[in-house]
Amino acid sequence: MTTIRPFETDDLAAAGQLLALRHAAHRRAQPLLSERYEEPKAAEVEIAAVLEQEDASGAVAVVDGQLTGYLIGAPKPSPVWGPNVWVESAGQAVENPETMRDLYALAATRWVDEERTAHYVLTPAHD
Repeated sequence: MTTIRPFETDDLAAAGQLLALRHAAHRRAQPLLSERYEEPKAAEVEIAAVLEQEDASGAVAVVDGQLTGYLIGAPKPSPVWGPNVWVESAGQAVENPETMRDLYALAATRWVDEERTAHYVLTPAHD
């Protein structure tokens, strides 16, 4: 059974593993991308930077004690985008694409409650 809960800083290492795997798959489709982010520690640093943004929040999926997906977004103050949340490249990775719906359901509930109704996601096209 999958548990969906808010992202916590203790989730960073496991999320770094997932992002490194996602980046490796992305590099198979786009080999000119940097190899650097296939290293879990480098990926973890990128996720930590997303989490450090003001008002960043998100969710994780956990199955049998193992993190199987995460989603983190943060607002970008701008009159152009309106009240928003952006999920940048390092802000999401999942083992199973179907998990993203459940992650978004939890994360977006908070974002909408905060009146951030425009949600933007950057994701590799091969996903």
